[in-house]
Amino acid sequence: MKIGVEKIARAEQVLAENGVDNPKAVLQKIADLLLNKDIYPEQEKNTAMVYLYRDAANWKTQNKVVLKGEITPEQVCIIRDKLIVDQFIPEQVGLPLYRDWDITQDDHCWAELDVQNGFYRTIEPPTENISVGQLVKKFQDVKFWDDLTYAV
Repeated sequence: MKIGVEKIARAEQVLAENGVDNPKAVLQKIADLLLNKDIYPEQEKNTAMVYLYRDAANWKTQNKVVLKGEITPEQVCIIRDKLIVDQFIPEQVGLPLYRDWDITQDDHCWAELDVQNGFYRTIEPPTENISVGQLVKKFQDVKFWDDLTYAV
């Protein structure tokens, strides 16, 4: 299926008019999901990583970072193998951990990562000064998750 440049430009315009911050990223995600097609081949490809912070009282905050470069299935497996069930300490591998509230006695340093759905390709610019390869190396270097050093 061929998608015309004019149709893509019009779709970008409609999304922008409706308050979408990054219309190209939204359209590329739709194209990935529906067509498995790269509609912006000239754009830099990056990886979005989504992970969840959940405190002891079950308050939740979704964290999202964009890393430079595309993650491979092999790299996802390396990260998966370092998780404790589905948990890791973001700050130990150079990632931020956001909460939408002031720290309380219910808070800790762990986050949850769903490796099946936690990574996706994006043309959004990187939000962190770390590439996919550097992140994978940091995960590989973890000997143990140090929740004493990174405790809140």
